[in-house]
Amino acid sequence: LSALFDNPIQDFKSLLPGYTVAVGRDTVYEYGDYFSESIQMQVVINVDSAGYYSFYREHWFDGYRDMEGEYIDTTQMSLPSVNAKIDSLLNVFRGDPSLGGWAVSGYVFSEYLVQGEQTVTVWFGYFYETWTPEWSYYTGILNWDAASYSEWTFPNPSFNGLLPDITSDAGFKSTFGITESDFLDMADDPLVIKFDMGGAFLDKRISTAGKDGMPGLFVGSSR
Repeated sequence: LSALFDNPIQDFKSLLPGYTVAVGRDTVYEYGDYFSESIQMQVVINVDSAGYYSFYREHWFDGYRDMEGEYIDTTQMSLPSVNAKIDSLLNVFRGDPSLGGWAVSGYVFSEYLVQGEQTVTVWFGYFYETWTPEWSYYTGILNWDAASYSEWTFPNPSFNGLLPDITSDAGFKSTFGITESDFLDMADDPLVIKFDMGGAFLDKRISTAGKDGMPGLFVGSSR
């Protein structure tokens, strides 16, 4: 830590990849009702040849991060009725702004099926949670200047000698587990600097950590 005093940092912004900050409006929501259901469906399929088969399809939405995701692996088994049921719910969920989060999935565990007409058990489930706007406020939105991960570099990776063993951008990212997927996540979901309207609490934490718990970046402080 002596490096902080021997060679004090004059401009913390110069340690980071280039960025600009704009002013926007954000909204705080109050979460309300939560509902979930899980059922088993019996579906008849025709198996062309004996072997192991599986089906997996999941969609989810996180209103807090304004992010939707999916995982689909339906190459081994065709289940039109299940896909239709999932699509029907997706149309409802995506068109309802009162939902602050939802997920819908259908899957068949990998199992061995013989040739011919077979009945498989499909695990189908969904949940949703409602929310209502509580209040809104002005907020700062941080946008990186870099258009690609290769351009998004830390000009002073040792942080003025605070991290003496880190001498390159690649070394900095490797040490803190920052990957291209983190940059792409930030491009889709700009970082937000939030202040409360009364000024009683200031939160300048800027984190690249995603829902998977990847190591993040921390800038600033709270009081």
